[in-house]
Amino acid sequence: MPPAQVSTGSPETGQRRPGRPRSERADRAIIEAALSVFAESGPEGLCIERVAARAGVGKATIYRRWPGKEDLLLDAIGALQNPLPEPAGESVRDDLVTILCAMRDSVADPRRAREFALLLGEGAKYPRLMARYVETMLEPRREVIRSVLRRGVAAGELRPDTDIEVALFMLTGAVLARGKYDPGSFPPGYVERVVDELLLGLAPGPSPGPVTTAAPAPDAAAAPNPDPAPGWLAQRLAAQLLSGPPVEGTVQVAGHLLAVQAQDQRGARLAVRARSRARSAADVDDALTRDRSVVVTWLNRGTLHLVRTEDYWWLHPLTTPQLFTGNTRRLAQEGVPPADAERGVAVIERSLTADGPLTRAQLAERVAKAGVRTQGQAIVHLLMLANLRGIAVRGPMAGREHAYALVRDWLGDRHGPRGAAAFDRDRALAELAARYLAGHGPATERDLAKWAGLPLGDARRGLAAIAGRLADRDDGLADLARRRDPGGGDCPLPPPRLLGAYDPVLLGWITRDPIVGPHGKLVAINGLFRPFAMVAGRAVGTWSMPGGKVALTPFAPLAEAVAAALAGDAAEVERFLHSPAGAARG
Repeated sequence: MPPAQVSTGSPETGQRRPGRPRSERADRAIIEAALSVFAESGPEGLCIERVAARAGVGKATIYRRWPGKEDLLLDAIGALQNPLPEPAGESVRDDLVTILCAMRDSVADPRRAREFALLLGEGAKYPRLMARYVETMLEPRREVIRSVLRRGVAAGELRPDTDIEVALFMLTGAVLARGKYDPGSFPPGYVERVVDELLLGLAPGPSPGPVTTAAPAPDAAAAPNPDPAPGWLAQRLAAQLLSGPPVEGTVQVAGHLLAVQAQDQRGARLAVRARSRARSAADVDDALTRDRSVVVTWLNRGTLHLVRTEDYWWLHPLTTPQLFTGNTRRLAQEGVPPADAERGVAVIERSLTADGPLTRAQLAERVAKAGVRTQGQAIVHLLMLANLRGIAVRGPMAGREHAYALVRDWLGDRHGPRGAAAFDRDRALAELAARYLAGHGPATERDLAKWAGLPLGDARRGLAAIAGRLADRDDGLADLARRRDPGGGDCPLPPPRLLGAYDPVLLGWITRDPIVGPHGKLVAINGLFRPFAMVAGRAVGTWSMPGGKVALTPFAPLAEAVAAALAGDAAEVERFLHSPAGAARG
């Protein structure tokens, strides 16, 4: 652990005490000695004489700085805490994740965890000390979180009746309790899941009520009867491979949709399940790890996407240049200046070159040793920068974690056997337009621009380049000339189906209203897309998997046949996610 950051004033005021100039070396020695004595003997055994002897200073030196051992202990404990990052103010979810990641980093450090646990464990014996600790150390940090929650309520991102104090302790308790009772066990994505689960319950709109398994509606006549899905929506769902015959597996799904959003690993695997004959999540892992036929990296709108290896070579240079500005801004917000970012990326490249694929935690450890900040979301944006520069991608699975690999090692030379022809932007825009419509048409030029994260002019250039391949339509939508009737009359709607988080069917156009209707904020809010059930092209409920079993929360009573169909699909979801790898490969 790096040396403690020494306070130069009282915890209450932060003002420097009057007197002779202070020696930073002496301050640090005293703080380290106080922590050492505290760890050995607790608050009761902490005395100025022992601290002075261990620090190699006189008692007068300590008393010139701290009135007594209580003040010294508070400063020592405060020196172990990372400062909370300043909320960026752009997203309640992102701000909460950043703050809780900083808290996690504090309690996950073995030394910090030991001191915090000792203080909390002995706190009942020293009420005055604990009261001052809460007032001077905890309350300012809590207030930062409260301010984010209040902002969410004011902006309509959280319910107006949100209990700020309950939400605060649900968030902090999930991190602090785990750090105290199970230190060092924070799995990847834990903080994000804590925040996401809380935000699901605080989303505005009607309360979804208790989670229930899909069951026959008590009164089928009470079920809503929305207008039938228009023909163009049926065509879109067919283009999404949600109706009609399924394709073979992961590579075929990625090839047809071009890019599948993949920041949620389970969601990406379920997107493959809903569209293919893949028998288990292990099939997706095999494509990533054994076949290297697909990779995951930051593309398009600046989020992680699953793409075919051969498509990486042209999608990356086409859709990533505009992402550098936002990446630089986020790194600065995370306390990583440009020079540190350069060093961090260099460490990532050297580590992957020397050791092969490594997980985020392994790379974060190496980057931190180089003196580059990795706390909060800093390591994520450093890895994103390495991906944007074409140095790294998410390649193989390492157990349940996704490892990063060096592009030149994992995929080879782009001009070699796994590579592609030299990048041609006009050709790439034409390919983008054709492939987008194949998986998302009929659509508008604005739909294409939003999905790809490109300027509208680029979308228009791509569509103009394939004008001869487009169908003549009366509705103003662009689509490839199809074998079906342009009106979509012969295009059936998909059967009732459970779709995962961040399913592509919600992310391919400028609006998802045709599918989610009035339930939009129950399906997607704050950038969080929940797993949902779709019937006749409409969202009819959300679902989760407590205890590994699908639990459906319908928006309204479901007809008996619909409930039975969704229950059958729920069993398929469970089998897909829980099947052993051997069964999937057999």
